[in-house]
Amino acid sequence: MVAYQSAIVEYRGDLLTDYPYDDSTLLPREHYRVLMLDVLGRVAQLDFDTGHYSASIEAGQRLLMRAYVRVGRPHLAIHQFEICSRQLRRELDMAPALETVNLCGQIRARSAV
Repeated sequence: MVAYQSAIVEYRGDLLTDYPYDDSTLLPREHYRVLMLDVLGRVAQLDFDTGHYSASIEAGQRLLMRAYVRVGRPHLAIHQFEICSRQLRRELDMAPALETVNLCGQIRARSAV
């Protein structure tokens, strides 16, 4: 689990986005993007299985936000962030994780996620 958490923290977004159509960057970028989505899914499931529900919500939220961006609906990703942020505050008296806040900032800035 620690390795998954480290991978999530270290992931800074898509690889070499300055060259979106360069054949030498396209496959590696997609490879790492898919790996990140897999890691988020695994972390969400592991947290859920071990009763760490708030952490599971955070990982699941980041996964859903990224999925919305990939299907061309960044406004739904931001909406999802706002919904989950309110729920976390109301039900658990918690703020979203810094990684999730940063992801929302990247989406608002229209950066690749």
